[in-house]
Amino acid sequence: MSIPDMPPVPRETPNAPRPPRPRRRVWRVLAWIVGLLVFLVIAVIGTAAFALHNETGTRHLWGLATRLSAGMLAGQFDGGTVASGLRLHDVVYASGDTRVAIDRIDSRWKMTWSPMRLHVEWLRVGKIDARLPASEPNTPPAQMPATLELPLAIDIDTLTLGELSLLQGPPATSSPLVLSGLSGAVHSDGQRHRIVIDRLVTPYGKLQANGQIAGRKPFALTVEALAEGRWQDESYEMTARVDGSLETLHAQVEANGDRIRARASADVTPFGEVPFTHLMVDGERINPRLFSATAPQANLSVHADLRPVAPAAAPPVSAPAAPASARASASASASAPPASGASAKPTANATAPLTVAGEVTVNNLEPGPLDKERLPVQSVQARVELSEATQILSDLRIALLGKAEIVGKGSLHEGRGGFDLDVRRLDVAALYTSLMPTRLSAP
Repeated sequence: MSIPDMPPVPRETPNAPRPPRPRRRVWRVLAWIVGLLVFLVIAVIGTAAFALHNETGTRHLWGLATRLSAGMLAGQFDGGTVASGLRLHDVVYASGDTRVAIDRIDSRWKMTWSPMRLHVEWLRVGKIDARLPASEPNTPPAQMPATLELPLAIDIDTLTLGELSLLQGPPATSSPLVLSGLSGAVHSDGQRHRIVIDRLVTPYGKLQANGQIAGRKPFALTVEALAEGRWQDESYEMTARVDGSLETLHAQVEANGDRIRARASADVTPFGEVPFTHLMVDGERINPRLFSATAPQANLSVHADLRPVAPAAAPPVSAPAAPASARASASASASAPPASGASAKPTANATAPLTVAGEVTVNNLEPGPLDKERLPVQSVQARVELSEATQILSDLRIALLGKAEIVGKGSLHEGRGGFDLDVRRLDVAALYTSLMPTRLSAP
């Protein structure tokens, strides 16, 4: 039997070329992808840099921003660049019940990166018309910020504003607050901020102010202000100084006019449970005729020392009689045992109105009879407890001309209430000279 012939076994040739490995192709594709991405990033950065430093590019960016805002932002681009400052007019931002319109903006600035600093040579704004929605009735109190530090230094050498008209709520029930002629500056190193107001026209007169505040808790600050104006044909000048921090501020105010002088000091807690913890007011040379043309003339000095207190209970209000079935149901409910977990005590009102109490003293340095257009009151002393809805007077003592005196107490709640007074030694001729002399005493 013969063995079949087998095919020859090929021999390995040391110099024969090998087929390429698939892994090299994968790395080559990845290298092309990475290179393409790097090129795209460089192109985007270059395009952005061109747009930020070129007026044509900035114009395209502004147009893109207005189109992407879905109608919330509109305005006309006049010139400038993002890197050096913008010039805009008829800028409008609208979202819901909020609408802010600015007729013109002109600015020039420069940004440096080491260290980071934004230097604004000028920021000139024309007229701002702001319409804001009405505040919610149960808005929670403001909370103290965690920090006021900035990531960069900011310097605004010249800041001007032609007019600001601020209206909150519907126009039919609200009137706008109008401020105009603002001229000032802002400087901050990121850790401490300073604001200078060289001039600002308010509804009460012209204002100058200078304030500084730290960027870290407790946010130490100092503010000095000077206001000048006229009210009821009376010129006045008012100075104010505030020291402390956002936790507790001590404010001092002094006002001087042609025929009035007043001083006030307060310990203010902007983020506390009550807006202030102590308020003291002293006034001199106060003429009631300044507030009403038909009021008698007087020369009053007023002293008030007030502090927040827990609100007094409102006077009881009589309720209409309930039907017999309702009374029976109420009796059954009262005799039934309380449900598990129910509290027997009424809950306190967390949004109770602010109530202040303290001593008030008024002295009249120029008393006189009514027919001489004078006020026949020599002095008034009382302890008061005041809130928006309730006014309570106790230890009331009124000294009149002719050695007359009125003592007693009284209270009002939402305009209703009464007084319990005791009149002693009243001479009506001292109050009105054409009347017959008397000496009346009555509860």
